[in-house]
Formats: sequence, structure tokens, C-alpha cells
Amino acid sequence: MKTSQFAFISFFVCISFVVTKSNLKLLKQNAEVETTTITSDTVVASDVETIQSGDYSVHALGKSGKILINKGTSEDRDFKQVSINLSALREISTTGVAITGTGSNKHSFENFAQLSFTFSSIVDAEKDGLKVKTFVIQAANIVGTSVLKVRVYIFLEDGEIEIGNLEKQQVYNGDVKFNVEVENWPFCKSATTCSGITCCKSGNVNLVGQFLDLEIEMRSNDKTTPTTQGSDEGDRVDILRFSNDNVIFLNNNIYVDDAWRKMATHYPKQKSTEAKNTFVFRLPVFSKKVSYDPVVRLSSGFTKTCTLVLLALAFFLF
Repeated sequence: MKTSQFAFISFFVCISFVVTKSNLKLLKQNAEVETTTITSDTVVASDVETIQSGDYSVHALGKSGKILINKGTSEDRDFKQVSINLSALREISTTGVAITGTGSNKHSFENFAQLSFTFSSIVDAEKDGLKVKTFVIQAANIVGTSVLKVRVYIFLEDGEIEIGNLEKQQVYNGDVKFNVEVENWPFCKSATTCSGITCCKSGNVNLVGQFLDLEIEMRSNDKTTPTTQGSDEGDRVDILRFSNDNVIFLNNNIYVDDAWRKMATHYPKQKSTEAKNTFVFRLPVFSKKVSYDPVVRLSSGFTKTCTLVLLALAFFLF
């Protein structure tokens, strides 16, 4: 069979197969899908901000800052969703222990469910030369006068974005990037340089802050634990893949006080074997602000399905 004939037949077989598969999914009334639905019964208009671009949408909740990234609607059988939950911020000392503190001298935050975020307006903008829709949610006075911001971008075209010194990442129309920023964190200092909230002790021992651990829980509506793709650093995680083809691209690049740096060795990593959907991002001491930004891709399943169909067709025809 000629290559042109194979390509022509393959295209129509693939399209027919995908359409048939989609129709069969609609008939599966008992499919188990876990979703978080935004309705007037769960939040009021002022409690949620939404970006919509074609089939893709991003919803940020004013209470907790939870982010829901959707493809389609919850009525669709092939509906896909990834949820991003900020779990904790913990200052880590030079001895490797979490610095908690109490009252006005606390140095960790673990109650995002009760935290109120404010929204900026949704604007059309550019990110590294690519058209995006974007907004910012933020909460002030997390610890001391620190500010937590989450900048959300939904890409409107394909291209490449910067993720570090001379490092690029391919993004596609519908991909979502969320940029977590922490500003003005009052890191614990040595006894000779500290004052007020930056003076921290455990008993009679002075504590000095070295890192800020950001914990994020990331789930897909297929209810599965993601498989992880790591690096030569052992337990460092670079990519999360869910069974429904949703993908979250992590990296170990962070933007610290206007310069790119690498995250600590072995980070980001899974929190524990019991908390497989929670990941820890270790941020270094900074003067002004630090930011970290993963990319979420909700796969349509088209590429994977067509690849399998074409391989099978080639086997039988050649």
C-alpha cells in the first residue's frame, strides 16, 4: 500500500475511532469520576474567579485559594479536572527542623482552608511573547507581613516559555501555568542580627531559617495516584502523569530575588508514601520574594488514542 493511501485511511479510521469511543463513554452511566463543581450552591460570585478559553477553564476559590483546572464541563463523560491545593508553608532551620512558633511569632502556616484571598481583574496579556489570559489571587499577612500570591495563566497559543537560565518548555493552547509567589517572609536570624519576629528560639537554642517548604496537593478527577518521572537525583520529581493523561510538569527552577536558581537537591519530591498526592517544594532564604511555577496540561486523549490505532492499522496492512 502506498504511503499516501495509508495516511488517508489512517486519518479517517482514527477520527471514526475517537468519535465512537467518545459516544461509548457517554453510555457509561456508572463511570466513577471525582469532581469539584462550581455552582451557586457552593460559592457566591465574589468567592470565585474564572478564566475561560474554549473548552478550558480555570477557577480559583477565594476561600483557601484552591485552583480547579477543567477541560469541558462536569456533564461531559470525558470531563477532565486537576485540583491544586496549597497545603502548608513551613520555615526550616539550619538544623533541618520546622520552625513553628506561636501567635505573632509563628513561622509556619497550615490552615489555608480558612484563608481569604482577594482577586485581581482578568486581563489579556503576554507571557514570554505568547498570548494569555491571566489573573492574580493573593492573601496578606500570612506570617508577619508576608504575602502569598498565585498568578494564573491560561495560554491561548502554542510556543515556548522560559523556566530557568537558558531553559525553555513547550506549551500548548489550553495549558495552564500557576505561579506561586511568597513575599517578605520574616526568616529567623542569628541572635546577633535578629529583632522582633525574626528572633526564634527552641528552649534556649536560637534558630536560624534556611529554607521555606511549600506543600501543594495535586489531584486529578480520575481518583488515581500519579506516576512520577524523576531525575538522576533519586527522589526528585519532574513530571506527574495521571491515568486519564492529565500531566503536571514540575521543575527544580525557582526565581529568587530577580535571579534564577536551582531548588535544593532532591526537590521537588513526594511528601511521603502515605501522602502520594502532596509534593514539597523547598525554597531558599530570600530578601524580597521567591516564585515557583509548574505547568498543567489536560490531555484530550486524541494523540494517545490515534497513536494506538495507527500502530494497529500499520500492523495489519503491511
